[in-house]
Amino acid sequence: MTLQLLPPDEIAQLKGLSVRARAVTEGVFSGLHRSVHRGASRDFSDHKEYSPGDDIRNLDWKAYARFDRPLIRRYESETERGALLLLDVSPSMDFGEGPLSKLDFARVTAAALAFILLGQRDRVGLALMGETCRLTVPLRARGDQLAALLAALDQARPDPGASPAALAECLAEAAKQAPRRSLVIVLSDLLDPRPELPAALRRLATAGREVVVFQLLCPQEERFSYDGHRKFFSEELPGAELTVDARAVRRGYLEALAALRAEVTRAATETGFSFLSRTTAEAPARLILDWIGARRPGGGRVAQHQARP
Repeated sequence: MTLQLLPPDEIAQLKGLSVRARAVTEGVFSGLHRSVHRGASRDFSDHKEYSPGDDIRNLDWKAYARFDRPLIRRYESETERGALLLLDVSPSMDFGEGPLSKLDFARVTAAALAFILLGQRDRVGLALMGETCRLTVPLRARGDQLAALLAALDQARPDPGASPAALAECLAEAAKQAPRRSLVIVLSDLLDPRPELPAALRRLATAGREVVVFQLLCPQEERFSYDGHRKFFSEELPGAELTVDARAVRRGYLEALAALRAEVTRAATETGFSFLSRTTAEAPARLILDWIGARRPGGGRVAQHQARP
């Protein structure tokens, strides 16, 4: 039976974050098996002592002759490194007009990434970005790390103290917490109105870090297909309400969204981090597969921007 990339409505019917994440992970591996570009690096990294069960095809016979002991060649994808998941828990992430809110979608995606990264022996941690950036689960690769990450993600809720301008500050804090030469994955709607956001992403993508930014929007935020007079309010600005003719403001809204993406895309191109924009109507596994497919062999960074309605 061929595994399918489960859409959000089917994922929403599954009970429990662990079950949902496993379903997404299976979809990712199914997609990788069907793809010529499996996303796995074959760049040589170092050696390790041979242990029973290791693939003897990776024995380095020249090193064996030199050091008189069997050594296995390890590759970049097989070495332990740090991977920090940055989850936006600002109130705007609780918005959604489908089976999964943006935060639900982000939590499932982050959990699936935890399965994958821990499976390749990476040290994985989690930080929640709300009013501040809180390192909720330190980077580790021990046996109970997956359970700790799933529990923290399952309990993640919107932070009512976060303001629309907090995201850039949280990313600046994350740049101080993320280890050098680590993988940093940002899951956010990026709805920060301040011009500091692209600069904060640039700073994060320094110190040899590989940074990938997933912008997650609900379909209505992508299209803004409202009609008639509508009342809009912000969960991050209590009491702020605005009644407008939706059709009259649509063009300005879409232009502002395009300008935001253009700035982030420019920062990604100049700094070398990956940027993918998707909606919660798509399969989370497809988001992960698109990122893996865009990476250069050897885990190098590549700037990419794709927006789908």
